[in-house]
Amino acid sequence: MNGVFGAGCYNSTLALYSTEISGVLMPFYGPNEGITQIKFSGDGNRLYCGSRRENEIYCFDTRYNGEVLRTFTREVETNQRIEFDIDPSDSVLVTGNTSGHVTLYDLSCDQSRGVDF
Repeated sequence: MNGVFGAGCYNSTLALYSTEISGVLMPFYGPNEGITQIKFSGDGNRLYCGSRRENEIYCFDTRYNGEVLRTFTREVETNQRIEFDIDPSDSVLVTGNTSGHVTLYDLSCDQSRGVDF
């Protein structure tokens, strides 16, 4: 995905842009609160998005009109930035939450339930 980047905003706008042309390449719809973090998968086919005061991390398909592929539940009760990360093999998503737990999700299957620590 040379020359393509994603950007999110506190007004809940999320989109792909190009360094080659002006304007939005692909908008994404789902989050209702301010975007606090976005992250591409290693192959660039998925875009993950976290928001303040939103109990889900969204996973979008960057190839097919920004379709929501999956969501990952976490507890976010404040405006604080609660971050997430994906391991280098794109097989595990890990996120914190406002109750002090860490949750791991297996990205290699469609299981939507995480393991809390």
